[in-house]
Amino acid sequence: MILTDSWIYYRMYKNIRRGKIYHCTSIYLQQECEMFGALRVYNFLKFRLFDIIANQYGDQKAFEYFMASNEKAPLTIRVNPIKTTREELMKQMKLYHKKTLVSPFGLILSQKNNINLKDTEQFRDGLFEIQDEASQICALRVKCQPKQKVLDYCCGSGGKTLAFAHQMQNQGLIEIYDTREDALIKAKQRFKRAGIQNYQHFSRKYKFDWILLDVPCSGLGTLRRNPDIKYKVNKRSLIGIQYSQQELTNKQQQIFRDAIPYLNRDGYIVYTTCSFVRQENEDQVKQFCRLYGLQVVDCFQSFPEIGQMDSFFSVTLQYQQ
Repeated sequence: MILTDSWIYYRMYKNIRRGKIYHCTSIYLQQECEMFGALRVYNFLKFRLFDIIANQYGDQKAFEYFMASNEKAPLTIRVNPIKTTREELMKQMKLYHKKTLVSPFGLILSQKNNINLKDTEQFRDGLFEIQDEASQICALRVKCQPKQKVLDYCCGSGGKTLAFAHQMQNQGLIEIYDTREDALIKAKQRFKRAGIQNYQHFSRKYKFDWILLDVPCSGLGTLRRNPDIKYKVNKRSLIGIQYSQQELTNKQQQIFRDAIPYLNRDGYIVYTTCSFVRQENEDQVKQFCRLYGLQVVDCFQSFPEIGQMDSFFSVTLQYQQ
């Protein structure tokens, strides 16, 4: 019988819970991990994060998450369709690559490529940006059109605006807002490089056809890119950095409350996190719908897989008709 890695780790974890292995640093556990060439995995088992995932999605999904998070995240870029295509860019750069499965503008680059992408002429000319496929997909859920008005309310350094702006063909208006001035300065530099001209800082004058809320979150969907997160999960805190779990969800609710008055009655608001935790996602959506008379249009959720996209959650909401 062939035993899968997930089955092996599942058995080890069950033994821990049943008391057959008394603590995760035991010699027995280390030997069992070494037996199957997975010594790195035992380190993960001592963190409460496993229980957070297992309680919401089951033990099997939790093990798959940790297996993916133990691997190096893929290097994915997003082609800027204002300036080029995937095919044309790869002709120029001659890199080992494969196309992303869902995003029409993504390329996953092979680790065989020994290159600093930000030093390339193509990057300096704004032909591409480095962006995970799930992040690209969430940005493209803002299905804006020329002459519409769009608000990126938590824009950071502009990564998602860069991904959806081409749909407007530099017609209409994009307004950006973030509490961090340094992030807005960087966004302005990136927009110039990408050829995006129809933007300005948030004026609070308009109602918008689209509002994007890429809210602060636990970041657990990007653990493999930020591995220190796993050391910061404890009973009180989901992320253990700035906010307790309740403080974090309160902050997300406050951001939504501040942004919703700027939505047109026939507009759409896209709520996004790089997390799979239900308190940040489904539970928040239920509350938003109840408080503001909204309904779900559609939803996207990904879970990290080896060599594939990170874990993101995104839901499109509109006023009930």
